[in-house]
Amino acid sequence: MYHQTAHSETGQAPAQRFAADGSCLRPIDPKVIDEAFSWQDFRVVAKAGTISLHGNRYEVDPALAGRKVELLYNPLDLTTGVRVRHRGVEMGQAVPQVIGRHSHPKAHPAAPAPAPATGIDYLRMVAEAHRAEQASAIEFQALTGDQHRQADSHHTGQGQPQ
Repeated sequence: MYHQTAHSETGQAPAQRFAADGSCLRPIDPKVIDEAFSWQDFRVVAKAGTISLHGNRYEVDPALAGRKVELLYNPLDLTTGVRVRHRGVEMGQAVPQVIGRHSHPKAHPAAPAPAPATGIDYLRMVAEAHRAEQASAIEFQALTGDQHRQADSHHTGQGQPQ
């Protein structure tokens, strides 16, 4: 069986060593996962206490004016969740002022899964309904003028020639 032979360095089988540690089996804190997948940029805070990130403007703590800060964010959502750090110390969230871009220009969300086929051809159904509606709405006699000649002949008492 795989991983059952003792390793020359550890003296334990890999499967036995893995099971004994147990560190992989503990649930991971969501904050750790968020930190691992956050993108990072550095900006200098303007005198007004604002920073710019990919076309968006955010308000940060005014005490950081003129200082270089680290910004941590989800590249798929620049509207909220931009965290600010200064020298490794968390300084809170950046508050959006002007949002022009909602995601990082290089971040592309995964394409949605295609919808399962239903077996119903909606385009054909709409086209057939449209053709039926058009066919019932057109009065070809009105287009040729025959209807007016028949009405005139009834008023004069004359029949149509045979």
